[in-house]
Amino acid sequence: MVGRMILALATVALYTACLVQGLSIGEQQTNAWRLARGLNPLKPKKFFDATRTGPHLPRQSITGPVPILGYVAVTPGDGSVVCFVADAGCSPGDTTETDGTTFTFDPNYAGLQPITSVDLLPTWQLAIQKNSDPVGHFDGSPGSIDAGPIVILGTHETPGTWASPSEGGIWQTDSGFLVATWTNEDGSQVTLGPAFLQDPYYGELYAAADLDAYNQYQYSDGGADDGYLYNTVYLVFVPA
Repeated sequence: MVGRMILALATVALYTACLVQGLSIGEQQTNAWRLARGLNPLKPKKFFDATRTGPHLPRQSITGPVPILGYVAVTPGDGSVVCFVADAGCSPGDTTETDGTTFTFDPNYAGLQPITSVDLLPTWQLAIQKNSDPVGHFDGSPGSIDAGPIVILGTHETPGTWASPSEGGIWQTDSGFLVATWTNEDGSQVTLGPAFLQDPYYGELYAAADLDAYNQYQYSDGGADDGYLYNTVYLVFVPA
């Protein structure tokens, strides 16, 4: 009896402290809330798995997404911000929200949806391009070097459908981090994220079917970025 009473009092005290701050317990547990206040994000419940090629199973939703204004932060996962995604990618050091593009997105919606720009080029979206062979197709098997840049451009396919070479209606949140689901022409789907890659010098962001395999490939593929590896990063939608 005494143990249960102590537990109940502790719970009430925690709840009261949350009310004093004007926040619910759930709100304090979102990575967007924690990141905006300089706190470490919660660890993802599930990390990247190159063998996971099926779509996320959405929760039932009576209504569609209700987008809000916000920014997309790039973080190494330790609570710090590398930069905010902008029109030219994500320049390391652009750590103020106003350095980034303003987007609309519903972080609480379970299904796939776009992350839409409202001030760069209205109706343009945060998208993934797949211009390398096979164009518009991601092979999700282990060892695949399929990858593509994360960019802002005009692409308006219905979420969960194939579009080549770019798809924008592909985003949802997983434990507070942004995750993409790419749909191939044959209907197969490949999960990209929650971990992505960033060129530490030029700032470009990349989605890859197998992060390690692509990182090793780009290290010596004859490009301007030969000789160094990309950093592993995560994307977080931060409400304005």
